[in-house]
Amino acid sequence: MLLINILGFVLILGVLIFVHEFGHFIVAKWSKMKVSEFAFGFPPTLFSWRKKDTKYLINSIPIGGYVKIEGEDGDSKNPNSFNRRPIRYQVLTLFAGVFMNWLLAVVALTIGFMIGMIPPISNYSDYQGQKEIGVIVTKTIENSPAQIAHIKAGQKIISINGEQIKESEDVSQLTQSYKGQKIALELSDINGNNGEIKSVLLGENDVPLGVYLSEVYKVKLGFLKAIFASVKETFVVIWAIIDFLGQFLKQLFVTGTLSNDVAGPIGIYFLTSQAIGMGIVAVLQLVAIFSINLAVINILPFPALDGGRVLFILLKKQFGKKIVHEKIEAIIHMIGFILLILLMVAITYQDIIQRARYSL
Repeated sequence: MLLINILGFVLILGVLIFVHEFGHFIVAKWSKMKVSEFAFGFPPTLFSWRKKDTKYLINSIPIGGYVKIEGEDGDSKNPNSFNRRPIRYQVLTLFAGVFMNWLLAVVALTIGFMIGMIPPISNYSDYQGQKEIGVIVTKTIENSPAQIAHIKAGQKIISINGEQIKESEDVSQLTQSYKGQKIALELSDINGNNGEIKSVLLGENDVPLGVYLSEVYKVKLGFLKAIFASVKETFVVIWAIIDFLGQFLKQLFVTGTLSNDVAGPIGIYFLTSQAIGMGIVAVLQLVAIFSINLAVINILPFPALDGGRVLFILLKKQFGKKIVHEKIEAIIHMIGFILLILLMVAITYQDIIQRARYSL
């Protein structure tokens, strides 16, 4: 299972980055810019080929990819370089990565809604279509019968001793009536797959099974309604992320502390592992949310990010000249990149501390 989780983490991260870079690549090509390299993964290179002016590479580390466009750093005199093409093409090329991440989110959520999915943020009642209620385990109590029986968060309770579970109250009533006895507990993942029956000896206290429960409502939609719902959800998620970023930055600059709700690579790995354990729909939803996060962060007008590069281009257009020398701009982007790396290191350290406390 560890190998599956690692592969899933690498694959999801790789898809998010590759789709982003593919957006830059395809619009740069459409804009008649000279693309020097377009790579899947990172070196060392397994094999490569050249087509016209572009070298295509398949690399051995499958975490995303990269695109090299001549003149991105403003030092080329080639008329087809990034810095020599009209400003509208430069802006479109930079925003293309953000757009592709948004599009990936819409595609992932559309597939999820067609299979049957819990809306990421909106209430299930906002959508028409087939609806199904389920009762899932959100947490097990330490040393409880549920934990001893290896019941996990995210599993759905289907039945107890053959009696179907429709709401959390059913679980409470049935476990109370079977206190101190063995029950046949039918479980599945959140999507109803991989069903299993566990024999569980209930306790005799007020919480005989020892779980926290949550009722979830899946919505299943047709193709066109699924697309509409997905577009709506992406914008709702975008707004939620912007609101969170505002709170995050306020806490960071006012108190000098990091929010516990932000996750680095380690946190993302554990979220990915949980999603993999919950099934394909949970993975699709996670891909969508991560992709939207990547889009929103990249569009911020901060040095080294796509939004920061667009800001310098627009300032040049506004004032009709390069108000910051190319070398100074490169230094500013480098400083921005270093600051982002330091922030990621701090978040990763916080992840490690939190995981250590959790394991204790």
